[in-house]
Amino acid sequence: MDKIKEIEQFYYDNGIHSLNFTCQFKDDCGSGSNKFSGPKSAFIPDGYWNANPRIAFLSLDSGDGYSDPTKRTPLAVRQQEQFECRVDQLPKGRHWYETHFWTKEIYNAISHEEITIQDTCNIFCHLNSAKCCQNKKGSREADIKLFRNCRAYLKGELEILRPHILITQGNNAKDSIENLAVDRKKLGDYVEKIDIGFTLLWVRTYHPSSYGFYYKQKRQLGNIIQLLSKNYP
Repeated sequence: MDKIKEIEQFYYDNGIHSLNFTCQFKDDCGSGSNKFSGPKSAFIPDGYWNANPRIAFLSLDSGDGYSDPTKRTPLAVRQQEQFECRVDQLPKGRHWYETHFWTKEIYNAISHEEITIQDTCNIFCHLNSAKCCQNKKGSREADIKLFRNCRAYLKGELEILRPHILITQGNNAKDSIENLAVDRKKLGDYVEKIDIGFTLLWVRTYHPSSYGFYYKQKRQLGNIIQLLSKNYP
């Protein structure tokens, strides 16, 4: 079942839809930034709801955002990332390619299927822990206030998406989940089973922009996958 209308209504009700930007934190987050752009939807492909496992990534802010709000709606983001994205043309080692790569490796191991890296466009969803963007030079990370303010919306968003496996990319994404978790059980390096109102497997990763730390961790992907396979579902 495609529940994108449910997430779209959630964004509208909370003022974080790109076409209904009435967020209570709008003035605070936008102050001091002359390139501030409003909220961008999560990427949710139509195949996500039937994927087994459902894999979600929680990253930082979008780094740069369209000034046109119609390009930041749930359906627009789906069009860009599910139907228009060519994964083989993405720069290897960068955030978006690496997100597809982790999805392929984890999904194939747990589902016992053999999807290609292009197939992952139909499977995983991706959220930003800061919905808006300051469009800083070089796609530098947004100010901490954006991440802290957006924590008010994250639980509701995840309750709709109900991932089986959540992968956080970077410290601000990790901190947002730690703020939500009411129960945590460590399963091994980087992997926990947590309760945020429902139970899921959580993998803490470095953001791919933290090259040295990220690639050191990536070398342990096989061990991470073993832990996930052992504890899923």
